[in-house]
Amino acid sequence: MKRVRKPILQTNILNVAFICIFFAPFMSAMTENLKIIIASVLTIPIVFAFIIYSLAKVWIQRYSPQ
Repeated sequence: MKRVRKPILQTNILNVAFICIFFAPFMSAMTENLKIIIASVLTIPIVFAFIIYSLAKVWIQRYSPQ
């Protein structure tokens, strides 16, 4: 007697749905951490650049010959 198999497409869709549901919390946690890392890595140089720019502007105004 021949066994009736499910269509491959249906099985793949169920597997993909299961994997997506299973890994979604891990992926969202990783992307949240990635956003925090990117924000901190980009914010610190921007703040330092603004401070250096402000100090240089004051120094140029104060010490430039007039």
